[in-house]
Amino acid sequence: MGVADGVTGALAGTAALVTGGNRGIGLAIARRLVEAGARVCVTGRDQGALEAAVEELGGGAVGAVGDVADDVDVARAVARAEALGPLEVVVNNAAAAGPTLPVHELPPDEFEAVLRTNLLGPFLVAHHALPRMIARGRGAIVNIGSIAGVEGYPLRSPYSSSKWGLVGFTRTLAGEVGQYGIRVNLVAPGPTEGERSTAVIRARAEALGQPFEELRARYEQQIPLRRFVDADEVASAVLFLATDASSGITGQSFCVSGGIEA
Repeated sequence: MGVADGVTGALAGTAALVTGGNRGIGLAIARRLVEAGARVCVTGRDQGALEAAVEELGGGAVGAVGDVADDVDVARAVARAEALGPLEVVVNNAAAAGPTLPVHELPPDEFEAVLRTNLLGPFLVAHHALPRMIARGRGAIVNIGSIAGVEGYPLRSPYSSSKWGLVGFTRTLAGEVGQYGIRVNLVAPGPTEGERSTAVIRARAEALGQPFEELRARYEQQIPLRRFVDADEVASAVLFLATDASSGITGQSFCVSGGIEA
């Protein structure tokens, strides 16, 4: 799919940062931002996947290897993005899926590790990106949540807790920086075609002692559209929130879920 009507070239002359932009939803988002004219810095921990993503994205993209839960790595990634031009779009997409276990069997360090990536990470990115955005008086931050952050998700307490927390962070940050012309919103994907959803459903099937195909079919039957969404559909929502097409929207959460709601 091409760039949505009204946003072609809308980000020309600007820079964007997409964490976890080396595959899946993150890569789809980065691709859409490049199509809209932005020069994009994508981050990831896998050097090979990052290099492949940058090559696919073309001359408007660069990579920054690092961990979003590491303050030094984040500062370096933000600086690399700012070297491309005025950093006006930040997409906090990097996330850890975490384990599939009941709370009483879950090692505390695994719970903490998910929160560090999924909640501390977006904080660190915003912390480093905001000063220049504030100085320029404009910008858009889009956090990638999940429908697990708008409803309960048994056996996935670290992931669900982190995504619920990201909703609160989004709304709070929007209230802080709106006066500077900066908007902060959240996109919450539902089950999305790709390796991540397949791995999550497979782990859940194993934990419940159920066949993978039966559990996936049950997921699909719970979706009003009767299918998983795809990464490009999520990216379209992000692009809308990253441009002036959504200039009056901040502090909001949007489900791209095929109709699943809390």
